Amino acid sequence: MSAAHPPHPWLPFIFSFALFMQLLDSMILNNALPKMGESFAVAPFDMRWAVLAYTLTVAVFLPISGFLADRWGTRPIFLVAVAVFCLGSLLCACASFFVALVLARVIQGLGGAMMVPVARLVLTKAYPREKLLGIMNVAAAPALIAPVVAPLLGGYLVEYASWHWIFFINLPIGALGGYFGLRVMPDYRVADAHLDLGGFLLLAAAASSLTLSLAFSARPHAGMFSLVLGGFAMLAIVLYVRHARTVEHPLFSLSLFLVRTFRIGIVGNLFTRLGISAVPLLMPLFFQLVYQFSPIEAGWMLVPLALGMLAVRPLVVAIIRRFSYRGVLVVNTAFIGVVLIGFACLYGRAPALIFLPIMFLLGACSTLQFTVMNTLTIIDLRPGQKSGGNTVLVVNQQLAISMGIASGVAILDGFRGWLGLPIGSAFQGTFATLGAITILFGGYFFRLDRHDGEGVY
Repeated sequence: MSAAHPPHPWLPFIFSFALFMQLLDSMILNNALPKMGESFAVAPFDMRWAVLAYTLTVAVFLPISGFLADRWGTRPIFLVAVAVFCLGSLLCACASFFVALVLARVIQGLGGAMMVPVARLVLTKAYPREKLLGIMNVAAAPALIAPVVAPLLGGYLVEYASWHWIFFINLPIGALGGYFGLRVMPDYRVADAHLDLGGFLLLAAAASSLTLSLAFSARPHAGMFSLVLGGFAMLAIVLYVRHARTVEHPLFSLSLFLVRTFRIGIVGNLFTRLGISAVPLLMPLFFQLVYQFSPIEAGWMLVPLALGMLAVRPLVVAIIRRFSYRGVLVVNTAFIGVVLIGFACLYGRAPALIFLPIMFLLGACSTLQFTVMNTLTIIDLRPGQKSGGNTVLVVNQQLAISMGIASGVAILDGFRGWLGLPIGSAFQGTFATLGAITILFGGYFFRLDRHDGEGVY
């Protein structure tokens, strides 16, 4: 299909569908983990591998989604992505032992790594630049309901049906998305698409090793293994830098990192997300294991987090205009750290309902943080750099989620295992540590100039 043909009026909703299904799946699982652990005879904290398997697979394979779509066509790759995602969901629902579930989540992640990026790529090709921002906002809006309904839906399904339904629910949604994809998705191709296979393998090794190093860091007798993995990750990064300097079409151009705001945004995105990314996994466990809430009650406790995310979105531009990128990131990052420390201070001193307004506040601050960081990262890139810069940003976000989950549960393991603290005190220590880490890395944003991004909005 030629880009000269007008796009189908339903085309933006293909992106809505893909984003909704991915957000729903990523958030619905967290609230069901304790019940699933009982079914598999696995400790709730060890269920992290079912979450990590998905997020890490998406982070690893997302960089090649654009090449696959360019080489074999956007419509076929999108339909394959949906089919693979649904196949992985079916295999998850039918898994009879834990390793099978983890492997099925990897298959799901392969589909998820292509589904949303290819849908986004189609929108960038189908619409002119001056219309693209409005189209993307309209397309993303319906998907924003997923974080609100996911914790509740997960809670009700595991209470009144079974955990298997949190995966079965993807099948009719996927069938509907596949139907519309077949009918309205254009088939764009690029004749001279290139794949830097060597660069892909090196970065995949680095991302996997770094995440697994964090995941094993607090395990008894796994310290040396964790250090070896961390060292291997650093070696893979060094080798990629050497590789990218010698090939004509590297997976990610190193010239991107010569742009100061891009460099600060990527590093800040990665490390200040560590604490925030652990919250969607830790909070359902906290409410169910410490306060002994049911999955439904825990789901309701998480709703304010999503409502806070929605509430602040219309205010982001005004906040940036008033306080600047530097001012927002320096203050907001520190405030997020203080809120996380607040979770630790309030436990045992106040009723659980006190967490509701705090969850709302954390959701609002998190969305403000992500939106400002993401905009800052690509704000000074030249037109020819923006495609590659966006890909690096999305991969970086997925990697931060994986690292946040791995480090959050590792810290919790450390307080429970090394220090032998009871579960409530272990969560206290974990939230306090994640808050301190967030405040510490937030200081990196002092590298920004107060005029960075001025006049963009």
